[in-house]
Amino acid sequence: MRTIILLLLFTSVTTAFSQQLQAIHGSAYAGSMAPDYNPAGILNAPYKWDLTILGVQGKTMSNAFYIEPYSLLSAADSVYAVSKNGNFRRYAHTAATVNLMNFRYQINEVSAFSLGANIRSYNHVRSSPVNWHDSMLYVYEFAAQNQPTTSLYAATQSSGWLELKMGYARVLSQTYAGRWQGGVQLKFMRSLSGAHGRLSNINFEPRTSPNPFVPYDFALTAADARYGYSNNYDRTNNDQSAGTNIKQFLKGMSNSVGLDLGVEYIHYWESDALYLEKPPAPHDYNWKFSAALLDIGRNTYTYGKASAHASGAKDGTYASSLQNKFNDLENINQLSDTIKSIAARYDTLRGNFSINQPTRLLINFDKNLEKNFYVNAELQWSIRSIDNVGQLNTKELTTFAITPRWEKKELGVYLPVQYTLERSAWVGLALKAGPLLVGLHNLGWLLGKKSVPNGGGYVTLQIRPGNKKEKDAPCPDY
Repeated sequence: MRTIILLLLFTSVTTAFSQQLQAIHGSAYAGSMAPDYNPAGILNAPYKWDLTILGVQGKTMSNAFYIEPYSLLSAADSVYAVSKNGNFRRYAHTAATVNLMNFRYQINEVSAFSLGANIRSYNHVRSSPVNWHDSMLYVYEFAAQNQPTTSLYAATQSSGWLELKMGYARVLSQTYAGRWQGGVQLKFMRSLSGAHGRLSNINFEPRTSPNPFVPYDFALTAADARYGYSNNYDRTNNDQSAGTNIKQFLKGMSNSVGLDLGVEYIHYWESDALYLEKPPAPHDYNWKFSAALLDIGRNTYTYGKASAHASGAKDGTYASSLQNKFNDLENINQLSDTIKSIAARYDTLRGNFSINQPTRLLINFDKNLEKNFYVNAELQWSIRSIDNVGQLNTKELTTFAITPRWEKKELGVYLPVQYTLERSAWVGLALKAGPLLVGLHNLGWLLGKKSVPNGGGYVTLQIRPGNKKEKDAPCPDY
């Protein structure tokens, strides 16, 4: 049970806040957070350096349940998790990032570098269409409502890691009309938590129940289950202190290398191009276009001792008996023993498994509307599918976003509108005041009673040079 609890705890903690800082994508004031959308963006800030001391970002979505009655503006004595009834495909996705000491420094007129650390996590659960009602109390009722069951499946994957990153950006070419700049970010990653599972090829056939108190029953004649988790969960022990358990959990994990690549073109106003001896301030452009390939890499984990592949079903395995077999499980070993007792074949998984990072092509366009108003449009195309049976992949949760904003160096109002990978639209809001940026992905968390868990939020604390009125950082010469 400790293994299961630790796995759920890691997932819940890291998904309380999520990737991404959607509000400031394309902004000249993103500074050390610009690599969130393009590593070339660190050249755009109107100050010499900045430091994001801490940032937490989170995004969650699910159509399987909602929290009622709950919103951030009203408190209720009791809240409930309410499952959604019906016959439909179910899903739950979360993505999270904790930013630690992200630093950006402009070396000279044409180059800049960045340093920092992040803790990140992506988690996906999805199923085939399944008929479920909260009035179902027994497995045989579920089997009866989902005949034939051979098309049913459920799958999940979860990956969490620590990354230390170093970025560099440089002007590639420039004219009086604008400039091209490129950036690269190298990431040294350490795996923290990994898990995956898939249940498919389930077959329940109607049979007379051996239990005289069960009105009807089904025999389990086929099933295929593959599940695994990282072995650091096996190293924790109730007899050890919390500090020792943390050390045991973190040691011996795999290291890997990741990469982000990006280019950006900044187009100046025609009047600036014709009459200015130098390019305008970083925030005074006509439009910007950027493209980036983000999160190239994967994380590798060693299988925990209870990871397994089970297939088939032993004779005499009835839906009515499964209820008792899976009740009151206290640890992962008891789960394995239960599966062994009903599976025709059971093989322990050994060696390593890898989960790909959410590699994606991100296209971003930013237009200056003047008087501190801007609008940003963004498209994210994931390279891999999370439904690929032959690979374990993760995926970014936003596919398209449009963000109008009004911003200055110390103040900003942002209204991001996002379209998610599950074809839902969210309207968010973010506010910047001095070093603090706070935002919500979905205003339903404020205004609705059934919007949670669909949404999320972010907050960052970013400091910049001094309190004096600062001149703009030098811009590239022609």
